[in-house]
Amino acid sequence: MKNAPVLPGRCACRRRKRVLAGPIPPSTGPGCPAAASSRKIRIDPVRPLHRRSCPSYNSCCSMDTTHLVDHAYLVSLIVIAIVSVISALLHRYSHRVLKEDSPKSQFAIWGTQFLMLVLVALWLNNFYGDAREREKRIWEIRQNHLVRLHSVLQTEAGGLSEISRRAVVRGRVSTLNPGPEGGASELDALFAPDPLSADLINHYPEYWDAKQQLLKDVHRQDTQAGEVVGHVSKMLNLPSYTEHRRLEIGRDFLEKCLGKGPGLTLTIRKEGGYSYSSLGGSGSHGAGHPPEDVVAAFAAFRSISPDSETVEHCEALVKGAADISVKANQLARLAKLLAERASLAGDCEYTKLD
Repeated sequence: MKNAPVLPGRCACRRRKRVLAGPIPPSTGPGCPAAASSRKIRIDPVRPLHRRSCPSYNSCCSMDTTHLVDHAYLVSLIVIAIVSVISALLHRYSHRVLKEDSPKSQFAIWGTQFLMLVLVALWLNNFYGDAREREKRIWEIRQNHLVRLHSVLQTEAGGLSEISRRAVVRGRVSTLNPGPEGGASELDALFAPDPLSADLINHYPEYWDAKQQLLKDVHRQDTQAGEVVGHVSKMLNLPSYTEHRRLEIGRDFLEKCLGKGPGLTLTIRKEGGYSYSSLGGSGSHGAGHPPEDVVAAFAAFRSISPDSETVEHCEALVKGAADISVKANQLARLAKLLAERASLAGDCEYTKLD
């Protein structure tokens, strides 16, 4: 059977087959940039693509009104100004153009103005509703973040109290090997015990600045203490079997020069036996004669005669330890007070809406 001829004026769409040059990518919907850039795709006129065929439709096709909500009062003033201008133009039109039918024209203008006012009122109500909802969400986010920061401040208060205690007991804070890099990780654990500690600068800048200054003081104190230990240790003349106690003897001298203890001690009892104690190393005791390295270490410790520069360093370290203890206690009290605040100042990435 032959195909019937197509009559003039009749639609030939039913006989036309849908032809696509290729598969439609998932990101090519109406209005999307990807659809505009793809020249090889023919859209079927019978079944147009739906918005859902463009996963990024909300980002590339819809209008973001977040910035309007952020400036609610300014937007309201602009809308009111536009309505006022339109009302004035309609009033002017009714008087100049429709003079021959004044009552009807006035009624039409008043009705139009009333309808515009109603529509504007509804729009502003919805608009301010969105603004109130946004403010509520921001308030909830800030309160949740405030609770987390309270926990961080309480933890830091404990670390600052420990810093004050160590400065009093030891004359320095870190307990690792002395030197410019000694105790860096330990100081980080005391001054920044929580990942959110770095966020405190955004909300408590004065506390942050004071803590950073204290960190510099502690680092300077520990570095100078390490330099004293290194300087004294190099001056020692030790036999080879006592070489492993060189740093220990220097630490014991630091303890004594800071007034934190007697340093290295060795007691030999008449009835036999001995006891040995050291801040920089481990103590020991036993029967009989003490080991040769212990006797040599004690002799080297007693032979230390510090020069005037070393004595001045020790005096400066004593004063520095006292200042660190006072500042650390003050910061600990400040951290506890800040942890009791019911409001959060400042902004950060954790207090912003996605």
